[in-house]
Amino acid sequence: MINFENYRSSFRGYTRTLRALVNYIDPHELYNDVRTVIYDILNTDIVLRLRLIICLSIVFSKWNEQGEETTCTFYFCSTAFRILSNLEIYPTIDAAFSKIFISIENFVRNGSGWQIKSISSIDLHLGQYRVFRGGCKNVCLPSKIKNKKAVLNIKCADNKCFLYSIAAKLYPSKFHGERAVKYRRYLKYFRIGNIKFPTPISKVAQFETLNNLRINVYGWEENEIFPMYVSKQTKEYTCIDLLYYEKHFFLIKNFNRLMNQKNGTHFYCRKCLSGFSRRDTLILHKVLCQEMKPQRVSMPKNTTLKFTNLAKMLYHPFCIFADFESLTKKAHTVLPSSSTSYSAIIERHEAISYTIIVTDVGDEIVFHEYFVGENVIQQFLDTLKYLSQKLLKKMRDIAPMIENPDSTYDSTICHICKQKFKLGEIRVRDHCHFGEGYIRGLGHQSCNLNYRATYFIPVIIHNARNYDTHLILKNLPADFAKIINIIPINMEKFTMFSLDALKFLDSYQFLDSSLDVLVNNLKTSNHAFKIFEKFFGNNRNKHLLKQKGIFPYSYFDSIDKLKEKQLPARAAFFNVLTNMPITETEYNHAQLVFQNFKCKTLADYLELYQNVDTIMLAEVFISFRRTAMQYYELDPVHFVTSAELTWNAGLKFTKVELQLLSNVNDYIWFESQMRGGICFLGKRYEKANNPYISDTYNDSKPHKYILALDANNLYGYVMSQSLPVGNFSWLTSEEIQNFNIFEYDENSDVGFILEVDMHCPENLHQKTNDLPFAVEHLKITFEMLSPYAKKLCERFNLKHTFPCKKLTPNFYPKKNYITHYLNLQFYIKDGIIVDKIHKILSFKQIPWLKDYIHFNNEKRKAATDEFTRSFCKKLNNSFFGRLMLNQRKKISVLGSVTEKDCKKNLSSPLLDYFEPVNENLTLFKMRKPNLILDKPIYGGFCILELSKLHMYKLYYSNFKNVYKSKCELLYMDTDSLYISVETDDVFLDMKTSLNNIFDLSNYPKNHFLFDDSNRGRLGYLKSEAVQPIREFVGLKAKMYAFSYGDTCKKTAKGVKKSSLKNFTFESYKNVLLEESSIRQPQCSIVSKKHEVHTVIQNKIGLSAFYDKKYLADGGIYSLAYGHYQIENEDDDG
Repeated sequence: MINFENYRSSFRGYTRTLRALVNYIDPHELYNDVRTVIYDILNTDIVLRLRLIICLSIVFSKWNEQGEETTCTFYFCSTAFRILSNLEIYPTIDAAFSKIFISIENFVRNGSGWQIKSISSIDLHLGQYRVFRGGCKNVCLPSKIKNKKAVLNIKCADNKCFLYSIAAKLYPSKFHGERAVKYRRYLKYFRIGNIKFPTPISKVAQFETLNNLRINVYGWEENEIFPMYVSKQTKEYTCIDLLYYEKHFFLIKNFNRLMNQKNGTHFYCRKCLSGFSRRDTLILHKVLCQEMKPQRVSMPKNTTLKFTNLAKMLYHPFCIFADFESLTKKAHTVLPSSSTSYSAIIERHEAISYTIIVTDVGDEIVFHEYFVGENVIQQFLDTLKYLSQKLLKKMRDIAPMIENPDSTYDSTICHICKQKFKLGEIRVRDHCHFGEGYIRGLGHQSCNLNYRATYFIPVIIHNARNYDTHLILKNLPADFAKIINIIPINMEKFTMFSLDALKFLDSYQFLDSSLDVLVNNLKTSNHAFKIFEKFFGNNRNKHLLKQKGIFPYSYFDSIDKLKEKQLPARAAFFNVLTNMPITETEYNHAQLVFQNFKCKTLADYLELYQNVDTIMLAEVFISFRRTAMQYYELDPVHFVTSAELTWNAGLKFTKVELQLLSNVNDYIWFESQMRGGICFLGKRYEKANNPYISDTYNDSKPHKYILALDANNLYGYVMSQSLPVGNFSWLTSEEIQNFNIFEYDENSDVGFILEVDMHCPENLHQKTNDLPFAVEHLKITFEMLSPYAKKLCERFNLKHTFPCKKLTPNFYPKKNYITHYLNLQFYIKDGIIVDKIHKILSFKQIPWLKDYIHFNNEKRKAATDEFTRSFCKKLNNSFFGRLMLNQRKKISVLGSVTEKDCKKNLSSPLLDYFEPVNENLTLFKMRKPNLILDKPIYGGFCILELSKLHMYKLYYSNFKNVYKSKCELLYMDTDSLYISVETDDVFLDMKTSLNNIFDLSNYPKNHFLFDDSNRGRLGYLKSEAVQPIREFVGLKAKMYAFSYGDTCKKTAKGVKKSSLKNFTFESYKNVLLEESSIRQPQCSIVSKKHEVHTVIQNKIGLSAFYDKKYLADGGIYSLAYGHYQIENEDDDG
């Protein structure tokens, strides 16, 4: 018997989650057994009307390359269905499971080999749904739709509005088309199978198939038409467009009239609702749009993008810094055998204490509080509410303007935007509203109006996204806030959230290092540590606190331990996250702190530890804010990530105006061919014969060297080049025919993006096998693998992981390939043959980012401390991310903190998913009614293309040009090149013939290779190892190792650094040569449904299977897919 129990609820049960623990393998068997149980539960609640989501928790397993099983849990949820009567319960349950079955099937087909091991639980998310009452007969359209006379409302009392609307399209009535009786005689012609009435949207696809129709369904919300279901039928069946509003279907008689804002005929894409004036343009658009999900899109109203956020230039007068500590209560989980893969909870985190520090505009402390005990989140938020009210009152007390007798008001430049006043423009005196009210200068009237404080209070917490946010939201008290705003990554992780005026920011989103690293970097600067000095200035042992604090996290599982009068034994400080004990030195340091700061109990030690952590967070972030204000006149607390900060800084610094694309086809054209960095293995094992490594050098063999090289700030180098700013124009057929690509270079005022067909002739295959030109997302099938790879694949039961799509260099002919003109020039010069040019887009280009990148790079080079160096590097690297921003991947998550708001969100047709977090908070995932494509995506495309071009040039125009076949690629990853070179002395070449691409400043000054002349030069190569490299092993993308001196560098994607320490170079070598495996347990802090746990995972750390190339026997050598020798080999076979 399946028993559901209350798991969570919100607002006195208005939304709730019921959970049943089960043990099934077949989801269809579970469906058959649970269907009646769910009906009985819903039938008792139906008087309330419901929104229902069914969610299955399924444990999947797969066999890795070594034939061992690994498991992971995934969640499969239906959409949010509406149930208005008990007649709808069974059809809704059926539709919900149908949606889940399809999701599971797609996941198994495309999920890299996962297969169901067990179904562990089933959740029912239930929400009370308030709707218009009266049935289909009394539903009225909004006047904005009704007045267009484009929609037919067929009034009926039998809930068959779906069928009547279909019949009205196929058998139209000349008179009184709104009457259901006109169509009843035609209903017998429809095949309905098991479809019930009223008809859920999830059954539309089934009805289409049964009746050979194409049906599209659209919704109405926030004064916007948006797609709810778009037919996937490819045959030219009759197309029927329906509107779904208030649980009622309407026939859309005239789609153009419904969509048109103005008079005139347009042709509309049924998938994204973009309109076109010509049918042939729509046909072209459909080809581009077919890979996109149904989503209404619009182009921006503004034609240009520039810096306008003047208010973000103001230094916010107050900032709150906070930190939580938690009890780590043991879960007492019995772990499976260490020879199997598993994931298990070992600790549950419960907040027990916090520290709050508030600083003012002068970075002085104006408030400090430490609290430890029960109801810690309630106490924390009560304190924040008090502070928010107090600080906002101070901010709103606007100081009167004070004349400064020394000031002059004849300036010709606006002190805000730094632009000259034009003749006749109104100039106003701008004064500081906070503090003394002094006059800041003269400004434009419009600038002055926008240069005003925004009323919020920033709360800064380090790593809030992954930890503290969950503690707060899971325990959010009743009536604390009226409004919650969320910027989500997904339903579990939030970049930012706000509760009324309190804006919670994660400092890790700006400074992505541990607090210990950040403090150590700050110590290298001349930072005064004012807050720290205020707390501990008079204590002669304060130096003990300026290094990483030591705390026994795993030992701290009960509040009673705070009463202990001494630190626990050293073993109690064992860190499960790093799987390391603390050293004797670290333990002695902790004892010194305990004694010298007169701690009488562990409670005193916790208070000291947490206060120091929060103080140091404040010191680090204040320094960060001051540096940002000094360099860019922007305060980071107005933003949510470093990417957003640097984006605004770059626009402000350069004063550029970027033209935004106005044609949806142009935008999708760029979207369709965005290709990230290349991550690719060549030769998978190499051993050097290096005369500088005396113990392995063999003078009877040729000299062979291994180089591991990184390009200095690759994206910064590319962003310093000419990039598009506007004047986009398609070349005509005649212009394409006469186009000569070699008339233009990197300094031309006009640039081009081309769509071409091209191929690499066979005579180039061997020469460029290391790194074929024109990388693309390639669908790799099992049949494409080499016999060696197939043997491994079948032995380890991996055949079901194919096909898979990966960014892979290959020799297959390219069709409709979109690339930058400089890339195409390079390809052509090296022998690529262009078969056809389909399109050419021209644009104006200038190096508009060069000054900003150069400014940051120069500041980084001039910095004497690591903190500033890291800051400047971070901003350059983050800028590129904003140019790559994918609007389609953004989700909308709303939080309801009142029952009224909860009811509103449950009633929305845009609702996709919801779940109660606690009694006072429900989260809703909503579809966006209209997605505005307002990002200069063309910039990101060009940067990606030009970054690949630079790496191609470094390898082919330099190394391969000098060493020919004596140079081999071992590994490439975006900005890294690992190569082997057979030559007399590669280090001598680095000083001479290759000096124009090398930055040798990282070698010790007494090293013969040291050369400071190219220090920090963007795009120049720098050695990762200043000692000669002995051996290299590459297993797969982001999984490799190389040894040098007495150590080695190791990477393994998915393995934590602390676990990586357990691998040696020989570990990698053995995995490759012996086809063996290494299993590695590791612990991490994770959240699930906003509950924080410590989890231990036992997983395969290293793997030798590689499918991005055609592997030769032994797995070391390989051919790129499409190589002519593969076809010859297959023919011979």
